[in-house]
Amino acid sequence: MTRYLLPLLVASTIGAWQGRDAKQTTRPEDKPHIIVHMKHYTDDIHSAYMALELAERLQSLGSQVTLLLDLEGARFADGSPSLVDIRGPGKRSFADTFEAFKRSGGRGLVCHHCAEHSGIDQARLRKGVDSATIDEIAKAVMSAEKIIEY
Repeated sequence: MTRYLLPLLVASTIGAWQGRDAKQTTRPEDKPHIIVHMKHYTDDIHSAYMALELAERLQSLGSQVTLLLDLEGARFADGSPSLVDIRGPGKRSFADTFEAFKRSGGRGLVCHHCAEHSGIDQARLRKGVDSATIDEIAKAVMSAEKIIEY
């Protein structure tokens, strides 16, 4: 019986050791890709603020987050100085929260059509937000492991 137990003990010890090492090394492509879909901005400040705060928090905790802006949420992509200091119910402004999101590696993506409809052209886009076609948005959605709607 000991003849079978010793190899089993050795194999389980090696397996546990390898599992520990695998958990310690996380490659960027191993990070969960999450889309936070922000459909509101000034039409529903609370929803928009929650979307942005959650996106920033998930990104800072190690996920790879894309903040998808469309419908009224596309207005957030406007980098005009008059819109930068809008505040939600929290302590930070939208701009401060988005800056923290960007510093953590987060990415903003705005529907090109929705931005145009809101009068936002490429020159007025907020830094850290890219304009995307419907095909580019579809690819981002298909690659996401989770989509959170606001």
